[in-house]
Amino acid sequence: MQGFCLIKPFQSKNLFRVMGTRISLGFCWLLYSNLFNEFFFFPTYNKYTLFVSFMTNSSYVKNITQIREELNDFFKNSVESPLLMEQKQSFSGLSYFSIKESLNFSLKLQKYENPEEIIILATKGDERRYLRYGYFEFNHENVKNRLTVYKHPDEDYLFVPFKDKTSGKESYGGGRYLELEPLEGDLFKIDFNMAYLPYCVFNDKYSCTLVPPENFLDVSIPAGQMNFP
Repeated sequence: MQGFCLIKPFQSKNLFRVMGTRISLGFCWLLYSNLFNEFFFFPTYNKYTLFVSFMTNSSYVKNITQIREELNDFFKNSVESPLLMEQKQSFSGLSYFSIKESLNFSLKLQKYENPEEIIILATKGDERRYLRYGYFEFNHENVKNRLTVYKHPDEDYLFVPFKDKTSGKESYGGGRYLELEPLEGDLFKIDFNMAYLPYCVFNDKYSCTLVPPENFLDVSIPAGQMNFP
């Protein structure tokens, strides 16, 4: 599937499933970003599937709300959901912070000249190789914050795990993940309203990459998914 990707409608006219390899998914983004105003990425935690919402004339808040509704449907009804059958029966929806447009950034990726390969542990003790690929800087709560961006050595997938002062309180103590939306050049959309929980929060059969200490933020990020249940 490396040379193409497959786009299929999912539940509503604005939400689609995009299936392919990491490389071809990146190609799809480059191809279709010229046709639509904006993409919102939300992974199904399956390496080969992403949810994509096409933002047309609706407002930002309305589109985020719709994505959350569709994701709730996915968690409750999809065979790809991380929830066990007994969890699905009592599942009433994921918990979220209120939507804050102030935590939606367009940031330049500062790439390292010689990315260092490192090992990051996962929740079950397994080791995962990543490159310290670069970093983003952004201002929040009158503080200049930095998040390191990690890249899989054999793929184009960029990965940003983080903790903040809500971790272990309103949000999961192990931290949350961010998907990056490419814009132009080295610019990326970093939307904390799309911050999500790793699958190991919902089902202990999964092993999830731990957040490196350098991505512990000394501010609160009250956006995105809250703790579960």
